[in-house]
Amino acid sequence: SVGRSAASAVGRACNALSSPPSPEYVLWLDMALGRRDESHASHPYLAALPRDAPDVASWTAEELASLAGTDVGAAAADANEVLAAEHERIHALLGPAYEVPLEEMRWARGCYLSRRFPPRLLDA
Repeated sequence: SVGRSAASAVGRACNALSSPPSPEYVLWLDMALGRRDESHASHPYLAALPRDAPDVASWTAEELASLAGTDVGAAAADANEVLAAEHERIHALLGPAYEVPLEEMRWARGCYLSRRFPPRLLDA
């Protein structure tokens, strides 16, 4: 959960930054780290998730090229640009202690987005 990730070591490190990332970004970073770390409380669940992220924005460049000129292609490109910029910014501030490749962040984002309840259902 977002709250559990915020309370984790990486969450505390992120939230101590002068310009912290979004709570979702912290969750994705915690997911990516937890997938590798067998001592992470959520490791069994994270390790059981699909190897490939189940969202369009995580498709390969070749697959995304097939969506060129479409609204879906534009949305995927925008989502990837936003994630890459935030990842570069936060990685530079956190340093190597919490280093995660962008590809693993895309995986975490895709797994999160494909499994969460839409906000409209949470407000009902």
